[in-house]
Amino acid sequence: MTQKNKEYFMFGASVLIIAVITGIPLFARGLGGDIWDASYHILRIESMKEALVNGDFPPRINPLFFHHYGYGSSLFYPDVFLVVPALLNICGLSLLLSYKIFLLLISAAGTCTTYFSIRHICGSWKYALMGSYVLMLSVFYLADVNNRAGLSEYLACVFV
Repeated sequence: MTQKNKEYFMFGASVLIIAVITGIPLFARGLGGDIWDASYHILRIESMKEALVNGDFPPRINPLFFHHYGYGSSLFYPDVFLVVPALLNICGLSLLLSYKIFLLLISAAGTCTTYFSIRHICGSWKYALMGSYVLMLSVFYLADVNNRAGLSEYLACVFV
């Protein structure tokens, strides 16, 4: 195996390993985390799905909030990334499963951006792998999604 092939294999394996480790708590229980934050983000995904089905993109007011009076949460939390779980939900997956798959995709994307950033800074793929493991499996990062259900903060870590 050449050095480049070894690097590609280790990178792919690391993305998979980190996604599995971060996904174990997600799929071992129901919604998990702070029920108020998690239900808020689930409702945002459901509102995005309704907007996409009705052809109203981007939604300015999420109509499902406050007994269908609506709430402008899009002003505070950008909803563009919620298109992914909304599309998964439109394709027939349950809302909870769409949310959990989205969290796994965020974990994989965070691993990739961390790896490529550190690889660019240090020039070593081995340091980049170590840095990816350190950041993606840090207590802060895992607690943010599993205990606090901070979807927006979890998503922001992709853009480190």
